[in-house]
Parts: sequence; structure tokens; C-alpha cells
Amino acid sequence: MNPSAHDSPTIARQSWMPPALLALFVGASLGLSGWAGGLLAVTAGLLVSRSTSPERGLMLLAGSLLWLLASGATGNRTLFFPFACWLAAAVFVRNSPTAYWKAVFYSATVMVLFFSIRVQQGASGKVLWMEFVAAITLAGVAVVSEGLLPSLPFRGWVVALLVSLLAGLSVIV
Repeated sequence: MNPSAHDSPTIARQSWMPPALLALFVGASLGLSGWAGGLLAVTAGLLVSRSTSPERGLMLLAGSLLWLLASGATGNRTLFFPFACWLAAAVFVRNSPTAYWKAVFYSATVMVLFFSIRVQQGASGKVLWMEFVAAITLAGVAVVSEGLLPSLPFRGWVVALLVSLLAGLSVIV
């Protein structure tokens, strides 16, 4: 049996590195903090690793930048929560049709990175708890809405936008 190039772990690792580096470059160009750029880069890697269409994954990632631009324009750091929720929803929707539990794991990885950053920033226990409850609720919204919209061509954008808008509302409340 002849393994294909797609099955090679070396090829798979290398396939996500250019998009991740591009995401770091874009993040640095936009003046993002190191943690925001790092979260963006990790998500870029998760979106395009072993993907048959890396461009679609990166386009899905692009929408999250609107939250970063809004945060930079207003100086409001709480807008990083909807940014992280967009990324987690994008990773889930992108991977769920072929590997549901992998999608759940990748999405959870994005949020664990977000929360570890929030701990390092010195967020209070109350704030972390509220963000955690909101994140779990929004994960449920992503799962349900992804299941209800299986045939839409821009399903990933719709789900990520819905989840991130609800996350934005949760930081206002």
C-alpha cells in the first residue's frame, strides 16, 4: 500500500505553518498584542491543518479580525471575548462535518488558550466565571445552529457571526 502525501505527518505539519505565520504577521501589522496574535495563529493552524480547502478556512478566520479592529478602535479589551468565541466557533464548524469530536477538541483548545491568557492578565474569578458560563452556553449555540444550518454555503460565517454577536452581548450585560 502506498501512503499518499496527504497522510504524511510531516506534510500535515508543514501545511498549517504558512497560514499560522501569515496570521501572526497580520496580527503584528494590526498592532495586536502578542497573545491575540498567538491565538489567531493557533486557530489558523487548526482551521487549515489537513484541510482540502485552506483558503476557505482562512476566509472564515478573517471575520474575527473585525472584533480586533473594534477593540483597537475603542480601546475596549472585553471585545477579545467575542474574538475568541468567533475563533472557537469557526474551528468547530470547519471540522465538525468530518470529525465531530476533533472539532469539539479544537474548539475547546482555542477557549482554553483564551482563558489561560485571561488568567495571566489577572482577570478576577468572577469575570472568569461569567466568561466561562457564557463560553459553555455559546458552545451549545454553535452545536445547535451548525446542526440546523447544514446546507448553507456560508454556514461557518453564519454560526461564527451568531456566536460572536451573542458573546458581544454577554460582555455588555
